[in-house]
Amino acid sequence: MALKEVTITKLSIEIGDIEYSGAVELEAKDKKELSDLATSFDKAQAAYAEATKKLVEKAEAIGLEGKKIRKPAAAGDSEDAKVRKYAARVGLEVNSRGKIPGAIKSAYEKAKTAGKLQDDEK
Repeated sequence: MALKEVTITKLSIEIGDIEYSGAVELEAKDKKELSDLATSFDKAQAAYAEATKKLVEKAEAIGLEGKKIRKPAAAGDSEDAKVRKYAARVGLEVNSRGKIPGAIKSAYEKAKTAGKLQDDEK
């Protein structure tokens, strides 16, 4: 009987508001590539932060004033809008505004998992 030694590595990578995580069998070349990519990502984020700081400083130096803005979600882009489109297509009654019942959200998730959504519902 031959034994195969396997090393399982627990990884967690946060990118924006998404976390990728899991326990995986990781070869040395993949580990190095991930490490190199993470380093490049960190450097790019630092460069972006520095460029943003300089841009803000310049804008303020020439007399521009900053204020928070709220960008409205594009029509049809929200998850609720997609659930409502799905519900209408399959004949489920749902109000055009307000909270979506759990049963309808559940039906949407099942259809999504089964690959039964139309492009505008994904």
